[in-house]
Amino acid sequence: MNRLAGSLVVAILLAFGGGVASAQNGAQTITFNEIIPGLLDNPILGTVTCVANGAGFEFSSTHFHVHGPTFSLFTSNNTTSVGYENSRGPVLLSRVGAGTFTLNAVDLAEFSASAATVEADFVQIDGTQADGAVVTITVALDGVRDGPGGVDDFQHLVLPGTFTNLTSVLFTGIRAGQVTGGMAFDNVEYTLSVAETLPLCTWAPNPAEVPTAQMLNPTSGATVLGVVTLSANATDNVAVTSVQFKVDGVAVGGALTSAPYTAQWDTTVINDGTHTVSVEAKDAIGHVGTDQVTVTVRNHSVASNDPHFLEFDGIDDFVNVSDSDALTFSTGTVDHPFTVETLFRPDAMTRHQLVGKWGQNAGVREWKLQVVSGYLQFAMMDPSTGAQIFAMTSAPQTALVGNWHHVAVTYDGRGGATAANGLIIYVDGVALPLARQNNAAYVAMENTSAPVAIGREGPSWYQYDGGIDEMRVWNVVRTPAQLQAARLTEVPTAEVGLVAYWRFNEGAGGTTGDGTNGDHWGALTNGPLWMAGGPLAPVVVDTTAPVISTVGTSNLTSTGVTISFTTNESTTGVVS
Repeated sequence: MNRLAGSLVVAILLAFGGGVASAQNGAQTITFNEIIPGLLDNPILGTVTCVANGAGFEFSSTHFHVHGPTFSLFTSNNTTSVGYENSRGPVLLSRVGAGTFTLNAVDLAEFSASAATVEADFVQIDGTQADGAVVTITVALDGVRDGPGGVDDFQHLVLPGTFTNLTSVLFTGIRAGQVTGGMAFDNVEYTLSVAETLPLCTWAPNPAEVPTAQMLNPTSGATVLGVVTLSANATDNVAVTSVQFKVDGVAVGGALTSAPYTAQWDTTVINDGTHTVSVEAKDAIGHVGTDQVTVTVRNHSVASNDPHFLEFDGIDDFVNVSDSDALTFSTGTVDHPFTVETLFRPDAMTRHQLVGKWGQNAGVREWKLQVVSGYLQFAMMDPSTGAQIFAMTSAPQTALVGNWHHVAVTYDGRGGATAANGLIIYVDGVALPLARQNNAAYVAMENTSAPVAIGREGPSWYQYDGGIDEMRVWNVVRTPAQLQAARLTEVPTAEVGLVAYWRFNEGAGGTTGDGTNGDHWGALTNGPLWMAGGPLAPVVVDTTAPVISTVGTSNLTSTGVTISFTTNESTTGVVS
């Protein structure tokens, strides 16, 4: 490792003495001084070439700058130089055309775009020879401000005699620990193996690239509601300076200057319907890249008088309902009574979850209704102790496959070591014999952050396969008579204790409304299908009065008479 005194800047000159070309076979120097003066004060990406008639030199890098005497901290050099800042580079000097060259000397320096920039402690120079051999030298830099009076300077390096018969030379800035660092070079002295006239060096900017922007969320065609997280990727060949999200051309939040690029969009402040969500990425010189998606905002129910239900494919679709205290039935120390009921038409009875507030992690699990190997089961968990209790039908229910049935679970809220004894499972209004699993460690469920998932337990597992309709959640224990009476009909939304009610009658769109005042909207995810019909008959409103005919009397006495009549439909009648 050679320690050099003096100034340090890696500089390569293919034109000499103010750009005068030379045809001699002696030492020559590239100074870069002939590059367009108007570009000297700006660090710009590009390639420097000193080539004519297919012969000369080229300097290239993934990212390097040509800078003049008024740019960077190297004002004492007072000439043009080439370099790159921390974590950029390296720079490759390549011979263009036939013949080889010898690298005699070069000026090296730490490249500093600002006084705060962390730059190289060493420069590694690797020369590749015509036969493929590589010669290397590593030079310790002496510090940016080590010149007389603390002036920024370059160091002059004379290369050893091994740097001959070269086709290319790579300049790499290195910091302690082999981490890349910024470096600069100037005044590259070389000798050609065969004399040739070299032209002035010119600077060619890299082609301007428009930043690339890509919307990640939401996806095109999605239906959204509530507060939505907008996210996007943005890239550029130089740097992305700002990213802005917009909805219908109106900015959402401020411009973002660094990744990750995300913003929160409150969809409740705009009308339901189709909207355009876009992202704009800008670079330092004003190029703009854009991407956009079209989404449907659905924060309000779609009116429909026709019965519908949802069809789940058993693969990945489900309905997600955000966490709500009303859907939790415990304080963490005391359970509360509840009823969960639905109409379902299973296409299989393997391992499916119908509905549950049961997160992926044990710490956010509360309750779930599911099918387990043909049996109906209802489970609850106490996250603090990890204790799980459940009740399941004593006999398989595989005969339910292919037809609509009503299933309901009631819980009396007793909690504690016998909590499973408070569970009852009904099918079509009839309580079934159960096997119960209690746990002495169970105290009560807790109010966790888990959403309610209809049609699955977790991503790609326990996915429900079949139809679901009339999903209802109550904070009271429904009686057998109440369950029997309402199992094949819609119930009034004002029923006492009804905290969530998904009728699934929308028939279109990406959300399903809650018929109660709780406003527990469900987001259809991965495409459960809207299906017309279902287990409930259409509601027919009769606005035509019965027709009465052939009125007659008989059996007249002092205390009564028999009056008879005929109607055209089943009716009840009052005679006066």
